[in-house]
Amino acid sequence: MISATEKPQEVIISQSVRERNCEDRISALPDDLLVKILLFVPTKDIVTTMILSKRWRTIWTEVPRLEYEDIVSNTNSEQKSVWWFLEKSLQLHKAPILESLCIQLKEICPTNVDVAKLVAQAVDRSLRRLLFHLSWLAKPTSMPNRLYTCETLTELELFNKIILGVPPSVCLPSLAKLFLFCVVYKDDVSLVRLLSNCPVLRILLVIRSEEDGNVKKYTVKVPSLEEFTYLYKRPLSLAENTRSLVLDCPALTKLSINDHSGDSCSIGNMPSIVRAELSTFCYPDKKILRHISSATSLSLTLTEELVLCRPDNFSQLVDLTITPCDSGWLEQLMLMLKSNHELKSLAIKSVSWEAGSMRWMSDGSILSVRKKTGWKDGEDGRLAVPFNPI
Repeated sequence: MISATEKPQEVIISQSVRERNCEDRISALPDDLLVKILLFVPTKDIVTTMILSKRWRTIWTEVPRLEYEDIVSNTNSEQKSVWWFLEKSLQLHKAPILESLCIQLKEICPTNVDVAKLVAQAVDRSLRRLLFHLSWLAKPTSMPNRLYTCETLTELELFNKIILGVPPSVCLPSLAKLFLFCVVYKDDVSLVRLLSNCPVLRILLVIRSEEDGNVKKYTVKVPSLEEFTYLYKRPLSLAENTRSLVLDCPALTKLSINDHSGDSCSIGNMPSIVRAELSTFCYPDKKILRHISSATSLSLTLTEELVLCRPDNFSQLVDLTITPCDSGWLEQLMLMLKSNHELKSLAIKSVSWEAGSMRWMSDGSILSVRKKTGWKDGEDGRLAVPFNPI
């Protein structure tokens, strides 16, 4: 509050002194604390702190996490890629360990730049996490061989126009998470070579593009793998009898396959599986359901192909979601739950079916079921179907 005796000029001077004192107190903080503060600031703003004073000139170069992204607007004005800023700032960067580097280069990125060289520079900084999204207008490009021998790398995410051409020398002893989004596979060998040289890989997420045709046999054989997600929506009209997905991961606890390609599918035994989701318009191994029978949570799209698979006793199943796409789904369901005493909830999606004392809403509403001892009408006119083991 300004007192009656204070003059306006004195008040302005007093405020200016307080602001300088505040600035001095921040600048007086130790370097490591200033670096931690800058972790909460966008990379483009971090770099601009170098103009504050001599004290701040090199602080930003020690920040271990950097993010760069091309911003594409709908205006007709000329748009500049973040590439030039990215290239220059990485040259000046001095942090001995680069914890995370996220790069998203879009169609405005120059097509004559060397992205592989930039990634190689980052690897030399003991890189731990790399997210590289490349959507430029040029052809797909390869990553440097040095990336595939990075001993410190724990997480790798590659997007779009990146060729997965893995050298024989590959060795990623620390890689625990691998995300491959619509990358271009050089061949079957590169994929197998990569996965077989990741001894501690726990999480693998794969999204394959419709144009992906270089890999005929998509083999995932990783003894350490705990979570696997696979999405492939290649048009059924392009289906080939020579293509397949082969999964052999005995330590797997979570599995999600959404495959509409029409390829064949083979899954090995998974005694540790807890949660599984299968939505397949492919041709699975007839033992596929038996290999996931230890699951406690299961989501199935019962296509004609899955209905033809031999079911097993899902005795430990607690939560089940069914999306029927074939007339034989009910018989399959009953066989799966023949000796189950644990089921607590059942959801049936997008179904219009009626027979005897069982009926579902014609609008395709999800039917939730809780274990009861007898039949009872549910809310909103739906029939709550209790499950009693056969």
